[in-house]
Amino acid sequence: TKKVFDTGHNEQWKLEAACRGLDTNMFYLEKGTSARSSIKAKNICIKCPVHKECINQYHDEDVGIFGGLSPKQRRKWRKLKSSEERELYQQMCFKDFLIYSRQEEAGYIDR
Repeated sequence: TKKVFDTGHNEQWKLEAACRGLDTNMFYLEKGTSARSSIKAKNICIKCPVHKECINQYHDEDVGIFGGLSPKQRRKWRKLKSSEERELYQQMCFKDFLIYSRQEEAGYIDR
């Protein structure tokens, strides 16, 4: 079991993280795993009060879901220049994810 916050950092924001104390294996998916597998982790991140702090801290991670973004999404996020662009991109990713998960729940997407 990997723990998101076993890095030795002790920033105060981590005490408010929605994933704090959870088994965080769901945040570390195998390469090539379907987007569907990240639904549980992303649902936690979207509701987290410190998702912005998380993505700012862990944007360079090559694996796992951080701040609600996958490694591929974080690579795109890093290329954006302004904090406003990054915030809009993260919101767009959240919106796309919510649409996908609702469509799946409604049976429009095969499981």
